[in-house]
Amino acid sequence: MAITAFFVVLVTLGVLETLAPAFEGPSSRVNRWPSNFGLMLLDQSIQSAAPISALWAADWARDHSVGILNTASVPGWVAASVTVLVLSLNVYVLHFLFHKFAFFWRIHRVHHLDTHIDISTSGRHHPLEAVAGLCGTVPVVFAFGLNSNALIVYAVFSALVGAASHANLRLSHRLDQSLRLVFVTPNMHSIHHSAMQAETDSNYGDVFTFWDRLFGTYKEVPEARYNAMMIGLEEIRDERTSDFWWQIKSPIFRSLSMDMKEQQQFAKRDTLVPLLNHHLRILKR
Repeated sequence: MAITAFFVVLVTLGVLETLAPAFEGPSSRVNRWPSNFGLMLLDQSIQSAAPISALWAADWARDHSVGILNTASVPGWVAASVTVLVLSLNVYVLHFLFHKFAFFWRIHRVHHLDTHIDISTSGRHHPLEAVAGLCGTVPVVFAFGLNSNALIVYAVFSALVGAASHANLRLSHRLDQSLRLVFVTPNMHSIHHSAMQAETDSNYGDVFTFWDRLFGTYKEVPEARYNAMMIGLEEIRDERTSDFWWQIKSPIFRSLSMDMKEQQQFAKRDTLVPLLNHHLRILKR
């Protein structure tokens, strides 16, 4: 049922963005979609074949009374609410780290190399990102004893919001402002796919906007007009962005073919340690 609902939403969004696209430049679907949906299918296949998953971890933790929520006597609605909040915060933190460490950026930048944004971009992730995400999520599920039913609901809702927020659609200002009080919107998330690094490094939330607001990474509007935004990354704008096999190889073999511009962009990504040291110095004063 959930899979059917997802594809119905995906097709509906695809029709809407065809009829009224937010970014009117050439979408190059013939070149982009085979690569983007190919990465989506590969990613889903690997996750399905993986011996463990977040859901498995939640069920195991429940059966063995492991984790805070499984050892404390809390009502079901509290366990469900905590599960949603913890999962959404975990996604935010992992996404932030993928941008702040060059090692993780090698993997995650496959998602950002798309030179257009539409429903296919939501599934454009390198398989190693799914593996890294699993490694960063399963320990959290164990530690908190997250509720398996709430986990399923959140996963489905996250997939639906992810497809919608990547759709090439522009909501009216009033509707956008109302929705983004809580939820990520296409207007808001398109800024995250801007080629300008200050905008790429913002709006990390996958479902909710409050983590970005709380941690100061929320960006309401692009510096230029929406229609003037460049989608993708400045350092690579050629046919490699839609080459399936190049996407697969790029995190591993990137250093063999990087030009000076790419090297400079990667050098900017190791910003987390200096940032933490800066805050530590402030706390010691």
